[in-house]
Order: sequence, then structure tokens, then C-alpha cells
Amino acid sequence: MTVDPNRLFAFWEVRKELLNIFEGVLNLRVYDVTGIDLDVTDAHSFYDSTVPERIGKAYLAVSPSKEYIADIGILYSGIFIGIARSPRVHTPVAYVPGEEEFLPKYLDAGTPAGY
Repeated sequence: MTVDPNRLFAFWEVRKELLNIFEGVLNLRVYDVTGIDLDVTDAHSFYDSTVPERIGKAYLAVSPSKEYIADIGILYSGIFIGIARSPRVHTPVAYVPGEEEFLPKYLDAGTPAGY
């Protein structure tokens, strides 16, 4: 879930039985997928965050005006095995647009405001 332009909130629960199948460290992987389909194209970038427990929550550092997807999975010898994927979330812009960005150009040309 988006918290603000620079933070997301994630929560997870991984079944014990699933953790017994794989060896490795439980990990949260956050992908920057701005403007792309992750199933077809690789993410612009990603970062990993070790998860201490099979049930938990965390705030994740991100950048404004981007789209993100997070996977929970197992990291073993540099190989990431995904368990579950989040929906895509968008972070808002981190500034208030100025008058020149906010108002339509025709208003700047002396056209009266309104209809």
C-alpha cells in the first residue's frame, strides 16, 4: 500500500509448510515497474530486504512518481524463488505543481476563466 511519495507499506504471511520446502532466507523483493509489464519485460531496478519472520509487516523506501510490485520469496545462493506477488502500486508526486504546470495554457493567453 502507498503511504506517501517515498514509502510503501507491506504485510505478509507465509505458511510454515512452504518454508520447509525451500532452503534459504525469507526475502522481500521490491521492483520498479514504472510503465512496463513485469511479465514481459525486466524491471527497471529492484532491491531486496531480508524478512525476519514468516508473518510480518514493513515500511519500504521508494521514489516518488513510480510504480512498484513486491514479491515475497526465498533467497538461496543468489537465486530468488518467488512465493507471492503484490498488486501494482503507484507513488504520488513529491511536490505541489506550480501555476505554470497546473493551469491550462489557454488560460494564460488571456481567455477568461470558466466556461
